[in-house]
Amino acid sequence: MLNHRPDIDHLATTLAASGRVQVPAILSPEFAEQVETCLLQDVPWRLAIRTDEQTGSRTLEYGDMNGPQLDALIQQAHEGADDGFYFAYDSYMMIRAYLSGWNPGLLLHKVTELFNSENFLYFAHRLTGDTSINKVDAQATRYRQGHFLSKHDDRDDSQGRRYAYVLSLSRQWKSEWGGLLRFYDESKKSGQIVPAFNVLNVFRVPQLHDVSMVKAEAQQHRLSITGWFLNS
Repeated sequence: MLNHRPDIDHLATTLAASGRVQVPAILSPEFAEQVETCLLQDVPWRLAIRTDEQTGSRTLEYGDMNGPQLDALIQQAHEGADDGFYFAYDSYMMIRAYLSGWNPGLLLHKVTELFNSENFLYFAHRLTGDTSINKVDAQATRYRQGHFLSKHDDRDDSQGRRYAYVLSLSRQWKSEWGGLLRFYDESKKSGQIVPAFNVLNVFRVPQLHDVSMVKAEAQQHRLSITGWFLNS
């Protein structure tokens, strides 16, 4: 399911020098296509949203909301985004689902096993040079029109977050659609990544970044699997 990485030393050098790296064709073509199909057709998505400091982060069932209620919630999240950590996107918490036995047979459970396998952890050690990494967190995400993730740096010492990753699974994405993974050096943008297919983006934690809003003209959904390489 993982492609062999003869370029691992070059990738590791890039990550060490710049704090982030892109790993193309991380999954075998066949498995990448199967995961894409799962994200498009099989995942029981919930809305992950943060609209205010008091309520905090929530995940909501779509069946519990009508269109106007959903639009109002997402607008609330946007209104606070300039002053704090806010977001709206579709989520499936892969680790929780795997441990709880949710949705037996869902292909994402194989991804969870792969990311926490001996082979993948060895790859993570070679890529980062950090042999303390001992597990990988994961959630599937789907950004639709209006969805976004405001600036944050992923810092959480209690979870042992060493590196963040985004496995991008979007085909022929256009930068003008939004949904860009953007990095910041203090207040200035220092780089951005356009969604692509079967590309693993890895970056050192902490590092200030966001996901720009997916615009109304986007002709597809921004699909990815995200999380952290952990050592606790």
